Amino acid sequence: MRWNCFDPDRCPLEIKETTYKGKIRRLGKTKGSLTSVPIAKQLAEELVEWKGLCKDSSPKAFIFAGRTGRFLDSSHYRKTVVIPPRAQDSRDAKRLWVEAELLTGIVFGI
Repeated sequence: MRWNCFDPDRCPLEIKETTYKGKIRRLGKTKGSLTSVPIAKQLAEELVEWKGLCKDSSPKAFIFAGRTGRFLDSSHYRKTVVIPPRAQDSRDAKRLWVEAELLTGIVFGI
């Protein structure tokens, strides 16, 4: 998602494009994929705060960009950042992993 998809006054996120196999596409998986998603005011406030911390917050810049400014690849993110806990790990670790997986799905639309 890019900054031009976010309107802090109205609080929706406009899904205008998707990524697939490392490429940006202007079409979605289904007709309803490219849509407006309402978000909570608190999340909008946090995004405004995040925007102030970003190196590039121009309209075409990605809200969650990698070090090079490119979009984050959800499959790479899930393999390297969201690491599943081992069987011997605590319930809390497993719960946190599930929460991180859910957040990944929300942020990346997967």
